[in-house]
Parts: sequence; structure tokens; C-alpha cells
Amino acid sequence: MLTILRKIMSALHSLFKRKTFRTILISYIIVMLIPVIISIAVYSTAVSTINRQLSDIGWMSVVQLKTESDAAISKVMDSAKALAFDPVLRSLIDESDNPDPAVLYNINKLSDTLRSLEVSDSQVLHAYIYFSKDNSILSGDYRYSSRNVEKFSLDEFGLNIQDLRGSINHNPGGTVTLNKDGSRLLIIRPVLSPNDFSFSGAVIMTIDPVGLISMLKNLVFESGASFMIVPDKEIYISEKGSGAIEWKDNLKDQLISDLIGYEVYTALCPSSVGQFTYATSIDIEEYYRPIQNITGFMTAYILLCLTIGLIIAFFAAKKRYTPIERMLKFVSTKHDSSEFQAIEQALRNADEMKKCYDRMQAEQGEIAKENVLVGILKGKPFDPEYLESVLALHKIDLSGDGFAVAVLQVDDYSNLFGGEEAISEEESIKLTKIILRSIVTEMLSPIA
Repeated sequence: MLTILRKIMSALHSLFKRKTFRTILISYIIVMLIPVIISIAVYSTAVSTINRQLSDIGWMSVVQLKTESDAAISKVMDSAKALAFDPVLRSLIDESDNPDPAVLYNINKLSDTLRSLEVSDSQVLHAYIYFSKDNSILSGDYRYSSRNVEKFSLDEFGLNIQDLRGSINHNPGGTVTLNKDGSRLLIIRPVLSPNDFSFSGAVIMTIDPVGLISMLKNLVFESGASFMIVPDKEIYISEKGSGAIEWKDNLKDQLISDLIGYEVYTALCPSSVGQFTYATSIDIEEYYRPIQNITGFMTAYILLCLTIGLIIAFFAAKKRYTPIERMLKFVSTKHDSSEFQAIEQALRNADEMKKCYDRMQAEQGEIAKENVLVGILKGKPFDPEYLESVLALHKIDLSGDGFAVAVLQVDDYSNLFGGEEAISEEESIKLTKIILRSIVTEMLSPIA
């Protein structure tokens, strides 16, 4: 068995050393690879199509989410603005520490107003009024004094009092921001003091991003996407947790990130009303599932095509190479180049040999013709069949009448030409023939 395997390997090694066989085999392999390449191209096209669909769906979803969310937030901002210009609030903004019963009565009225806002507007999670003069915060249910306002501000807004005051003083038109942990959208609208036209407080309203997105989810483009609100260079997934995302300058760029252990396709769009960005993330697996289902089939198909194709290509190449191998057996010369060049050289050599043989045969034919004609003139007997074949070969017809044959024989022409310069024997023969031809022509011209 081992001997047989060695013989097979030796034969294959010898076969693959042949340049022409390798060329034929490679040509078959290239042809065989065409359907495989087409299959891969079709697969890649399908993936690209899905990527484009994800891009379009993600971008349309995030733009629609931004439109609906900004509209809802703008409505809350209008409520905060209206409350900031409320005459009762402006009259109390510098009197928050006044124990007068009328002041306390108006503060209770403001508390009722805050409760009404929370009930009437589903987007408003809580509404507050911050009084700078006594450093207190009023809600619909409670008033936080300066002793516990710092802790309350950190817990509810994610801001200390110093940061809150800075936001009020540096943003007279109000701000909409997302707090650090992404749990609240803060709408801060400063309240102008009627006495010295300074900002003595602010209306603060909070919106729950989860509640906002959940409420708008059925209004936006249905794509199976998860909706997010993204602060600068961070990400907050309002429905499924939080994680990190690669930030790009062009917010329309689509990017794939690993969020909470699963791959998503994410589209980003900045808000027009606040300092944050909207995002939608689409679960890639849902869209790639049809492709994944056929990936195994495609892999098996390609491997099968390669295996069967290589076998077919090998035997087809061997079949085409067999006639060439037979021709090489008739080529005695060694060849370092390709087999076709060796065969071409052998054919050229054979053609040269044939031409040489034809020249020799023509020369011998002329000699045979002259011998036959001279023999006939001398009365030499010939076999009739041989004589007829020789005459027919040289197209000589002696069966007609009215012709004569003259034989001139020069026994010695060495002294026929005089002169100082000696000429060769070949030239002497040529000149003798010319002279004899001229003499005969001159003699026969009167008769002709």
C-alpha cells in the first residue's frame, strides 16, 4: 500500500512539474472560481443592502424622535416661561423670607400652581421654584429650607446649589440639560426680580427621559429601535441600561457599538432645544438573522464547490494534457521551457529536414532524367515500365513525330578557355553549357 502511495505521489509531483499542465489546471481553477466569486459578491451585496436599510431606518427614526421630543419639551419650556412671568411669583421672588401672612398665602397659591402643572402636563415629572434670597426650594408638596436644600438639589437635580446658581446667572433665557446620570431632563427658567432686574430665582421643571420616550415610542417610526438621550461624550440608554459609545463629529454617521453585551446600529441627532443628543439603536441581530441563516449554507456550498471544482479541474487538465504528453515522447531533445515550445522546435527541425530531403530528391531526379535520356540516345535497353514511369515523372513525352535529338559530348574542356586567369571547374562547366546552347540555337534558328 505504501509503495502504491509513493508511486501516486511521485506521478503527481512529476505532473505538477510540467509548466503546461499547471497552466491548464490554473485556467480551469479560475473558471471554477467564477461562481464562487459571484456567490460571495451576492452575499456582500445583501449585507450592504441591509446596512443601507439600517442606516435609513435609524436616521429616519432618530429624526422623528427628535421632532416629537423637542416639541414635547418645548411645551414644558413654555409652561416654565409662563410661570416665570407670573405676577404672583415675581412679587414673591424677593419676599420669600417674609413671614407676613399675605406672603405665606401667595406661596401656598404657588404650591397649588406647581401641583396643577404636574397633573395637567403628563411630561412634567416635578415642578419647583428656587428662591435665591433665602436659598430655598418650593415644590407642590413641600418647601425645602436652606438646611436641607443642598442635599435635595443633589438628589433631585444632580447639581449642587453653587452649580444651580451659576446656571441661573449665566443662562438668562433658560437651559434644558440632562443631568449627569441621565435620569432627569432639567428645564431651568430664571425669574427676574422686579426691584433690581437681577435673577433672584428660577422655575425648575424635570422630565423623566424614560417616560418621555415611552410615551412617544408609538408615535415615531416603527423600526424595533431602542430610543436614547445622549449627553456630551457619554451615552444613556433610557430603556435597557447604560454603556459607552464611540463619539463621532458627524452625528449622522452610523456606528456599531457593543452596548450591554449586544451589537446595535446607532444613529445620532442633536436636539434643537437642549444640550443633549437623541439616538436610536437597532438590534443588528434582528436584521442580520436571514443572512446568518444562510451563512452556514453558503460556507458549505463554497467548500463543496472548491473541493469538487478542484477535482474536476485536475482531471480535465490531465485529459487535455495527455495528447501533449504523447507528442513529447517523439521529441528526443531535452526541453527546459514549456512543452509547447519543445514541440514547436521539433516541428521546425522536421520541416528543415523535409526541405533538405526535397532538395536532394530534386537534384537526384535531374541526374536520373539525364541518365535516362542519354541511355535512350545511346540505345541502352530499359524496362518499359521503369522507362514510362521516369518519363511521366519528368513530364517527357516521346510518343509524337517531328522531333530530333542531338547529343554533344565534350570529353575535355579544361583547355577550352584560354587566358591568364584560371577559372574553376564549376564555372568551366557553366560556360561550356552556355557556349553549346548558343551554337545549337544559332544552327537551328534558320530551320525554326
